[in-house]
Amino acid sequence: MKRISGFLLKGLISVALISALLYWKVDLDELGQAFQQVDYLLFTVSTLLFFFQQGVIAWCWQVVLEAQDNHIPLRRILQVHWIGAFFGTFMPTSIGMDIVRAFSLKKYLSNGVHAMSSMFVTRVVG
Repeated sequence: MKRISGFLLKGLISVALISALLYWKVDLDELGQAFQQVDYLLFTVSTLLFFFQQGVIAWCWQVVLEAQDNHIPLRRILQVHWIGAFFGTFMPTSIGMDIVRAFSLKKYLSNGVHAMSSMFVTRVVG
């Protein structure tokens, strides 16, 4: 129960901060006009393709880890990938994102070098 209430409190604070930011810093009429001009089919297709791409990237990373004899569920790899992507949003280069991902993945590996080497292989291969 304590965990759920903490989660709800964080969510409420986030919504309040975003609402305050929108109220004080954004012209709501202009924002409404921008949303009216959105091509929702294109937006939906591009969003679905983005999430599909992220899944493929995580799956490729899992294949590399399996080749190193590291058996980690795809769900966990997706979780680590999204954490890295979040921090990568605020870091000046993509290397920072890879470091966060490798550090987060290291907890699930017997050898931390495998985390960094799998990152390197996925970067080189694409």
